[in-house]
Amino acid sequence: MPKGHHEFIIRHFAKLDGLPNKSQQHYFKCNYCGDLPDSKGASIEHHDNALAHHIVSIEECPQADGSACSHAHCYMEEKKQGPSLKLNGSQAEASISSGKKRKVAMQGRLDRVVDIPMTEVQKGRADVKLLR
Repeated sequence: MPKGHHEFIIRHFAKLDGLPNKSQQHYFKCNYCGDLPDSKGASIEHHDNALAHHIVSIEECPQADGSACSHAHCYMEEKKQGPSLKLNGSQAEASISSGKKRKVAMQGRLDRVVDIPMTEVQKGRADVKLLR
């Protein structure tokens, strides 16, 4: 694999032929479901997080384990953030032209947490998993 591919792609996909255009992008095969007949993972074009979305989607790749899904989420989050944007306390304050200091508004994110009520079907499944 060329140096340009992320560790996530190298670990979870196998590189196939290139696209028939001048984009120099390639098709990839999923290591989990790529060998199954009529699988969506047999040939995936590498663009717009399509590889990570494939691993995350239960419908497209039911064989992917939880660690692969979390690795895909981290990969997409890393691409979204770009370089590390963490600020320490001294950098969190900005001075205004008038000399006053104010705190820079920092948006917090919930990491993989969605607070919605469970449906009855989800409650039943959770109870079954809990009582196993």
